[in-house]
Amino acid sequence: MIGLAQFEDYCFSKLLINQLQFLDEQKGTSELILKEIEILEGKIPDLSSTKNQTQFKNLPLKGLWHKHFFMPDFIVKNLCLHLGINRRNSNVSSIIDEVFDSGKSDLITEDMLMDLVYRVTEETMEERADQQKVTGEWIIYAKYEGKNYYLTLALHDEDDHVIHTRIIGNCKPEFPFLFNDQNQIILP
Repeated sequence: MIGLAQFEDYCFSKLLINQLQFLDEQKGTSELILKEIEILEGKIPDLSSTKNQTQFKNLPLKGLWHKHFFMPDFIVKNLCLHLGINRRNSNVSSIIDEVFDSGKSDLITEDMLMDLVYRVTEETMEERADQQKVTGEWIIYAKYEGKNYYLTLALHDEDDHVIHTRIIGNCKPEFPFLFNDQNQIILP
């Protein structure tokens, strides 16, 4: 239903498959996540605009890896991060000054407004993508004996212990060789 047949050599947990189906039904966006997985597997060129994959360094997720995936829902978060909104030194003021030529004219034209919209939206997302800084949520996976085991999707603001509990409860029965008796990931 969501095009998983082409991924028959990949190791997906049932949990991740259910999450992908849910996202596809709700938003029609599972292909964005599958694209990131294809990049991780080296099946397509790495043209991702999201951050590179990294390994968790702290328990309880230590040893697992995560890769960001992007969906349109994350545009506002990326714009705010890049523009420094909600920080002391937002660069929105300087963009406004540049667009309106530092207040040299009392007249605001349609072109000025269109330029402002472009600068704080498209240009901002393009810069973030070029720098591979686009953020989103996570694909969490384990590396074991040269193979990736895709376990779950997770939110940035989810507590690590909640993610770990979900992985242990759902993925350890499928992939027991990934975990030790203390439910920690077996490091490669």
